[in-house]
Amino acid sequence: MTNYLETVHRATIADVTQAAQFFQQRAGVAADRHDVSAASDDPRLAAFRLFLSHVVLEHGELWLAEDEAGITAAALWLPRNPEQFGPELTRVLLRELGPLPEDVPSSPSISGENTADELASVTPQLLKVAASSRAQLILTDVLLADDIAPGSPEGADIVRSLLRPVLSSPQYSRFAAISVDPDVIVLLQEFGFLSLASVPFGENSMAWMGMADLSRHLV
Repeated sequence: MTNYLETVHRATIADVTQAAQFFQQRAGVAADRHDVSAASDDPRLAAFRLFLSHVVLEHGELWLAEDEAGITAAALWLPRNPEQFGPELTRVLLRELGPLPEDVPSSPSISGENTADELASVTPQLLKVAASSRAQLILTDVLLADDIAPGSPEGADIVRSLLRPVLSSPQYSRFAAISVDPDVIVLLQEFGFLSLASVPFGENSMAWMGMADLSRHLV
């Protein structure tokens, strides 16, 4: 088995194109995670690259797991009150891309596989709850390649290795997390996250939010 602890690293600007493609592939935009040129002309992909570069890398955290073929998993943390970066991001998008098609938001949301319209509609509500909790970072996405399940031993190890560097960093102590995956929620609870809110979306789905204050704990 690959030692994923050795392949996990914090994303840099050099990773943005492949990371954006991985997120969009999980949303069904690009077909092949191994082909970094796939959907390169898609304005949604270009907008998401700028979002990662100007918001996530500068003000949040993005951690990646990779094998010889490319990215296999990612964990994305937004800064508190991410909407404050909306006007700045809009200006960057207009400068770099010009007017966007109507189906491309001026302030891109996270593009994981579970961000269907119903979940996207409740995300602002969850982010407001997270901001009011004084969380310094908000985990919005833990994504794995199609052939890796977070509930499997391998998948659980990858998720833990993605989360541990941020949760153990002396730079942060208060965290919020949003997830719709029961296996990811269990792993978050292992790290000390407590349930804060649950919001239904769609017909039979639930978005979970947890909080963790790790100022007195070692992860």
